[in-house]
Amino acid sequence: MTRDKKPLALPNDQKKRYTEADLVFVAETAAKKAVEAIEQLERKKARQSDPGRAAQRMLSDYRRLKIAQKEDIQISEAEGMEMRWKYLEDLMGTPDHAIVTEATAYARERKLQYNQYKIQQIEAAMAMYEKECAASGNEEFTRRYRVLKRRYIDEVELSAEDIAEKEGISVRSVYNDSMMACKVVAVYLSAI
Repeated sequence: MTRDKKPLALPNDQKKRYTEADLVFVAETAAKKAVEAIEQLERKKARQSDPGRAAQRMLSDYRRLKIAQKEDIQISEAEGMEMRWKYLEDLMGTPDHAIVTEATAYARERKLQYNQYKIQQIEAAMAMYEKECAASGNEEFTRRYRVLKRRYIDEVELSAEDIAEKEGISVRSVYNDSMMACKVVAVYLSAI
């Protein structure tokens, strides 16, 4: 596209004048940038809504949830005594303080219940996946299950390099296997 030499006057009769072609060029460039930004946002949204990635995020929380569950349930004698003293202090506090404490305890209990639900959901999905892999008799499916279990579920967290060494595969295969397995587990998670 060639630019015309005919100047256009901008509002307020600014000193610099632009040709119509200059303005068209600026508008085209702005439109291209806007389209690129929209496409980038759509790709990001598609990645975030991918069920496989959602399952991967949920599985990556599994160990943290298990640790939090153990810490919240197992209370030492000293912690129990401290909690009883805190309870007595709460009883002697102001009514407003008691309401805040009760609301906090309720929110904490709901969080514990939700975490327990997520743990059960993950364990049920992994059990179904294990059964499917065993029933298929396909070594590749079984390997994917083992890779996923070692990567996210086992108590001892292994690096991708360690898993690759144990399975006799490349590190890239570890990542590919775990992503493929996450997509299958995502189906089970949505069914539970």
